[in-house]
Parts: sequence; C-alpha cells; structure tokens
Amino acid sequence: MQNYVVIDLEMCKVSAFNKKKFSLANEIIEIGAVLLNDSFCIVDEFKTFVYPEYGRLDSFITNLTHITAQDLENAPCLQDALELLFVWLPEDVTMVAWSENDAIQLHGETVRKGIRMQEMDALLRTETDCQALFAEKVGVEKCYGLTNALMLADIAFCDGAHDALVDAHNTALLFAKIMREDQLKLNPYYQTEQNVSVGFCPFADLFAGLNIAG
Repeated sequence: MQNYVVIDLEMCKVSAFNKKKFSLANEIIEIGAVLLNDSFCIVDEFKTFVYPEYGRLDSFITNLTHITAQDLENAPCLQDALELLFVWLPEDVTMVAWSENDAIQLHGETVRKGIRMQEMDALLRTETDCQALFAEKVGVEKCYGLTNALMLADIAFCDGAHDALVDAHNTALLFAKIMREDQLKLNPYYQTEQNVSVGFCPFADLFAGLNIAG
C-alpha cells in the first residue's frame, strides 16, 4: 500500500554569530506531519516541537507561530524528533510538502548537525512539491501562498497558518484534491478570460473585492 506523508516545518532565525558555526539562516523548531493512505484520505497526524541549538525564538516568530519558549524548553533535539517521526511513519511512504523549501531545510540541517539517517535520505528522495503540482494543474507559472491556493481550489481549510500541523493538514487537503481530480474544480467565484494569462497575477488579486469567506 502506498502512503503519503505531508510534512511542514516552522523555523526560527539563527543569529549572525551562530551562522558562522551553523551556516544556515533558519533552524527547525516544529515539525507537523499528516499521513494519507493510497486513497488520499487522512489517517493519522504527528506533531513535535524541536529544541533549537543555534537559533533564537524572538517576538516575531512567537507572534507568527504562537510557539513560546516554554514549548521549546523540554522539546527533543532534531535527531530525537526525527527518530520519533520515523517510529510513527509506516514503510513505503512518499513525502509531500507545500514547496521544496522544507526538504531543502531538512537536508541542510541534518547535514550540518551530523545527523545520519538512512530513512531521512530515502524519504527526501521521494519529495513531491505540492506548490509546483498545483501551479501545473491550474496552468499558472507561480502561486503565491498556500492560503490563496486553498481558496482558489475551493477547499474549506483549517485556520491557523504557521502552525506546522495545521499547514500540513491544509496541504494534505490540497494534495488529495489534486490527485483525485483530473481537472481541478476551482472556486466558483474565480473567473478569467481564455485569452488572459493568470501566470503573472498574484492569486490574492483574483479575489479582490469578492466575499469568499462564506
């Protein structure tokens, strides 16, 4: 049976001093994951905070993610968090993320921290970029964020952007719809003339003046 795991990361900034030792701008502080079966149904969820070794949780990241110092105080280090993730994951799983950035961060951070996990290497080789899939499906060159993509795809999504589990859950909903529908059904308020390219128009602009909350 083919399974899919949708992974989302939240990160904090690495100080200029620690960048000399760590050489990455960000460090993982939360992992959210949603498991889909071969019918693209959500069957399980996983979430853990991660203690940052080089990064610092500042007020901007706390306001954005609602992650506090108390949440991270007793959180596992990245290696322990990933081991928990792989205990939870079944075999034969394909990784999905909203964009390629999470896979890049996982690869870069594990390398720089000397974390060697065959399971992680194998999982990263399967990574599917949901943002690219969506853009291809709707025929645009670029999309401008998960929330706009969810609105355009006419998906009733969970509120709470920048919570790793919420973002993973919403990405899973979008990925499932992409995989199930040969021709993606879009929001009924979305309209464009056939001779107008939407590839250069931010999705938010397509909904300007429209009430799509209800």
